[in-house]
Amino acid sequence: PFFMKYKTKSPSPKDIHKDIEVKFKHAGVTLFRGRELDTVIRYFNRKPIPSNAKMLDLGCGEGDVASILFNQVDVGIDILSEEIKKAKKRKIYRELITADAKKLPFKNDEFDVVFSNSVIEHISGIEKVITEVGRVTRRGGSFIFTSPSRYFTDHLYISKILRKFGLTFMAKSY
Repeated sequence: PFFMKYKTKSPSPKDIHKDIEVKFKHAGVTLFRGRELDTVIRYFNRKPIPSNAKMLDLGCGEGDVASILFNQVDVGIDILSEEIKKAKKRKIYRELITADAKKLPFKNDEFDVVFSNSVIEHISGIEKVITEVGRVTRRGGSFIFTSPSRYFTDHLYISKILRKFGLTFMAKSY
C-alpha cells in the first residue's frame, strides 16, 4: 500500500495528473509536477511508510503537493508565514509551524520520515539543513526530497523546440 497511514491505496498516475492539473494551472508546472510525483510514488510503492510513522513536510508551502500525496501529515514547516496560513486552510497538516530549516524546532529523533518537495535547492547553506534533518530523523528513518537537476530545462518541450531551431541561448533562458 502507498503511504499506508496517508492513502488507502496507491493512486494511479491518471489520478495524480488530474489532481496536479487542478492545483497547478501552468502546463510546464503540470508536466514537471507530474513527472516528479510519479517518481515519488514509485519510490514509496517500493518502500512504504509504516502506519505509525511520524512525518515532517519540510518547506510545505501552501500544501499543494501534500494534498495530492497524503490524507494527513503530522507536521508541516515553512519559513514564510503567509504560506503556513494558506496551508492551514487545506487541513492536511496536524500541526503547522513557521520555522527555518536550518534551525528546526524539534527534539532529536522526532520523525521517521522527512519529506521535502522542490525546496532544498532554494536554501543557501544546505549543509546546515542536512545536519538538522539528520538530527530530527530517527535512526533508520528516511529523508525523501525532490529537486530539479541541472538537466531539468533540457527536458522542457519549449526548450527542445528552441534548440532545434538553433536558438540555444533562448532555450537556456527559458
